[in-house]
Amino acid sequence: MENPQPEPKIETKNKKLLFIHPGGLGDVVLLLPALQNLRDGFEPDWQIDLLVEKRAYQGSLELFSINKIVDKVKTFDFKNKYALLQFPELIRQIGGYSTVISSGSSPLVSLLLFFSGAKKRVGFKSNLDFLLTDPIKLNKEQYAARMLWELTQPLTRVITQKTDKEKAIPQLKLDTKAIPVEGLLTGRYLLIHPGVSVLSIIKRIIKTPGSFFWSDLIDKLDQKLKNTDIKIALVAGPDEKEIAKEIIKNCKSASNKIVDLSESSFSLPELIQLIAGSAAFVCADSAPLHLGICVGANIVALFGPTDPNKLLPNANDYTSLYGGNTLSLVKVTNLLCQPCLWNRRSQSCGAPICVDWQDPNVVLEALSGVLDLKVAKESHL
Repeated sequence: MENPQPEPKIETKNKKLLFIHPGGLGDVVLLLPALQNLRDGFEPDWQIDLLVEKRAYQGSLELFSINKIVDKVKTFDFKNKYALLQFPELIRQIGGYSTVISSGSSPLVSLLLFFSGAKKRVGFKSNLDFLLTDPIKLNKEQYAARMLWELTQPLTRVITQKTDKEKAIPQLKLDTKAIPVEGLLTGRYLLIHPGVSVLSIIKRIIKTPGSFFWSDLIDKLDQKLKNTDIKIALVAGPDEKEIAKEIIKNCKSASNKIVDLSESSFSLPELIQLIAGSAAFVCADSAPLHLGICVGANIVALFGPTDPNKLLPNANDYTSLYGGNTLSLVKVTNLLCQPCLWNRRSQSCGAPICVDWQDPNVVLEALSGVLDLKVAKESHL
């Protein structure tokens, strides 16, 4: 009897997807609902990779160590002035995938996706969208996370029970809410992240008030909270340490309620835990703001030249999703020139009154509402 012939080997389908998403860490956080939608809508054995800018690479690695919806994070220096000379390297990086998606709105994105060789090419409509298999209408006049989420809709097959509004708000599930700075900060605290980086000043991208505003706010908070056990903690990124020193130096109060964490080095997961454990989080338009949204913190967000309608979810949807926690917007009102940054200009104007005229008392008023909700019976604020 002859030995049976082995069955012919059948090649498995290429189950690899790449999402190309230029931008900073905040932009990657806004992409979370879209990536989660892909993970929910594709079979579990699909490989979902992400290609980000160099400046967002390390933060993305740490972010997806918490939420493992991405298999591999890759990087390309899109901002490099020699990026065009490295085009062959970029093509190599995006090759080998059956499905490629890009959040870029330039017509050249369609050309890039075409050169990837992927059978499924998804991007926003443009003059070259005939090179795409699935051109998606771009609606920039909405929350950016929802705009990116809509980009993935043609590819997904599973509909969850969550509403569309909930699915378009970035979320992170933390294993624990333990405060990562034990010994430095215990009990209840307000967390302040000023978002005044040296780099933003050099590049003239001013989205937040200067150091004197934050010093004044901390002094007023110290008076407001003097009969409570709530501490006031200042945290800053690596590029904000010098300005954080100015803020503390300019504070008139020497209260032990003020905790300077700006010299402490936190990993991204630790910063997220710190935000999640706060009674309230005060910040400007920055990546930490979006991280706060991910964990449902009580947030008071300061906005100046940028458009909060594109960078914040609906406040009622946020409160509904997170069981009563609030998202409060603070901005100078009745400015005809606002918003301008990224809408009409790529740098701040010479007289950014939208940040210079911010009033600490308005922030205090928003915080009082949060504290009344969370601790009024104990602190008598």
